[in-house]
Amino acid sequence: MRDMEELIQSDALFAMCMWLLFIVIVCRVVWWIYSNILERKLNINKGIPLTGYTPEEVAVIVRKNLVCPFVEEIGEDEQGGMFFQCKSERYFSRIESGRFSIRQTKRSWVNPDFLSEEGWELQFCIGDIFSENPGQDRETYAKRKQIMRWGSFANWIVGGIFFLCFAYMFFQMARGEDILKSRGVCLAQFTAYSSDHTIDEALWASCVEGEWSSFKEEGITYACFAGTTYNGGTIKMIFQMDIAGTCEIISIQVDGINYAGTIFGGAIMEGMYSNIK
Repeated sequence: MRDMEELIQSDALFAMCMWLLFIVIVCRVVWWIYSNILERKLNINKGIPLTGYTPEEVAVIVRKNLVCPFVEEIGEDEQGGMFFQCKSERYFSRIESGRFSIRQTKRSWVNPDFLSEEGWELQFCIGDIFSENPGQDRETYAKRKQIMRWGSFANWIVGGIFFLCFAYMFFQMARGEDILKSRGVCLAQFTAYSSDHTIDEALWASCVEGEWSSFKEEGITYACFAGTTYNGGTIKMIFQMDIAGTCEIISIQVDGINYAGTIFGGAIMEGMYSNIK
């Protein structure tokens, strides 16, 4: 993994992603506080207020007085609650703490408060039955609907930004660009020198700058790393990885001289791996 401090100093986009992540988290906290305060102010977080009615009485009143053009059937589910079969979906009801609310689904992994347009209109119609001031209550519910709509939209935006920033930061810290450019060869391990570190780690521990490149021919991947060492010299290594995934060093050039297959080549490799901190 690359050092985060080094990336912040050398990669402007990485630094920008860090700031975006911080801003996104702050905005999400602010929105959560704001939406909760607003919902408590509107007193709308639990559905339609009902006082003095039993669930059985509510069911009778709703069945008798509901006027909603897209409701095709009113039935009873396994728990004894009402369900409303509409043109596009089945909605369920819940009475809790003196409030009646519509739920779009019984699936626990879906937030039941996020109703469709049809679901909201159904709740409005039921609310009209019990309300002393239907117009005002509809306005209150419409405000809640708007809050939730903006909240849902904001969550998608925030989630997308968070994912992209986090993915880019992880990609850079894991040297994802090296993996792509080398077609995965940079992840090769040469156990004769280290069973814990990859060749990419050894090369970057020895070079102040460098770049991977690769090409594929007849099912065989060839990759090359060319870099500048900390003492100002140059190093160029060429690798061959066959279909079975076996990686072989073809060339180790230091300052233009190829030491592959010689005792000096082994010493160069040992020296690179010893530079890993």
